[in-house]
Amino acid sequence: MNDETEANSSFNSRGQSNYFSGQPQVDRRFNSLNDGSNSSRASNEKDNEIIELYDKRLGSWLVNMHNTLRQDKIDSLKVGELADILKHMKDEQETDYIEALIHPEVSKGAKIPSSIPIPSSSFQLRSSTIVTTNATGNAAIFFNPNFLSSAAGVNSTLFVNNNVGLTGSASNNFFTATNIGQSIPNVYSQYRVVSATMVVKYFGRLDIVQGVIGGSVIFDPNVTDVAAATVNANLAKYGDFNLAMDAYYTQENMALQGLRTLYFPLDVTYEKYENIGVSHGGFGMFCYIYNGVPSSPSYKVDVYVNYECLPDSAFLNYIPTSPCDKGHGTKEEAIRKVQSKPITDALETQSYRKNSKERGFVDWIQDIAGGLLPSVSTIASMLIPQGKFLAPLAQLALNSYKK
Repeated sequence: MNDETEANSSFNSRGQSNYFSGQPQVDRRFNSLNDGSNSSRASNEKDNEIIELYDKRLGSWLVNMHNTLRQDKIDSLKVGELADILKHMKDEQETDYIEALIHPEVSKGAKIPSSIPIPSSSFQLRSSTIVTTNATGNAAIFFNPNFLSSAAGVNSTLFVNNNVGLTGSASNNFFTATNIGQSIPNVYSQYRVVSATMVVKYFGRLDIVQGVIGGSVIFDPNVTDVAAATVNANLAKYGDFNLAMDAYYTQENMALQGLRTLYFPLDVTYEKYENIGVSHGGFGMFCYIYNGVPSSPSYKVDVYVNYECLPDSAFLNYIPTSPCDKGHGTKEEAIRKVQSKPITDALETQSYRKNSKERGFVDWIQDIAGGLLPSVSTIASMLIPQGKFLAPLAQLALNSYKK
């Protein structure tokens, strides 16, 4: 199966995503570690799952941990070594480039892997704004994440349209630039976007909720930064929501599900550093609220952008910089993974945050390798009762994986 066929298989004939169609997503990355009979099956599924090298290594170490804890006499030193390895690999995975692309919200400090990386600094910009619908319950939001301004800048690439004439079926020239706090101290000279997401969700009363939230990924090079409170005439055509529904990457959800769109670089020019205050057009996140609660300020737009920056030479002694030393597999594989489903519902973010931040070591292992190690849920109970010398080690391992 080639890349194009794989991407097309994620969408039905109406152009709607099948990723959240109610069918469970099964992770079979570790099937080949069960026994030799499954090797060919794992090979056939390679087109459906990106199998990273560290994933295979992770499964191997989990098997070693499992086998070590099943022995009549448990070697505490070996258990400690395996716990350290698993901790290192988990940290490695969480800071990987693909992790940054898929979950920008929890990937502060992410950088773009490069064969010859330039020492850089990185940070996350998060902004929230409340959108009020018009009298018919409509509103539209367009965001180009490829922009960063200094403290003196007042330009923006987030546009909101809730004009009274916005019907969702005709052009409407009222997409107005909204200042979302994209201003930073004047310490950087250049920037590039590592990852970004825009989440639109409803947070109002449940007894009156209505309508849908939809959106798409739009490729429009004309959407660049303009001064805040300025209307961008290039966006007038997006007053017709059918343009979003006609796009290749599109999805429409009930209001309570919200919508979440992901950024991915279109070509190598998106990995080049841009001067502060200069935008790069081409990639746009377009979301609309259709037939929602009329004239209601109950819709929240959250924007997360991870930037990698080069400090101005005058601040090199004060701004920490380092080259990117993370990134397993290839950037192309990571980008293809995001391209397969760049739009999800907003609840996906909450689910991931809970799983990644509130759950412990054993829960994390069960999520990743539960099918491979049916008895992995007994790891904690096997660790702690083995004697006084193992109890501190077990507690240390558990605490190391709690966030």
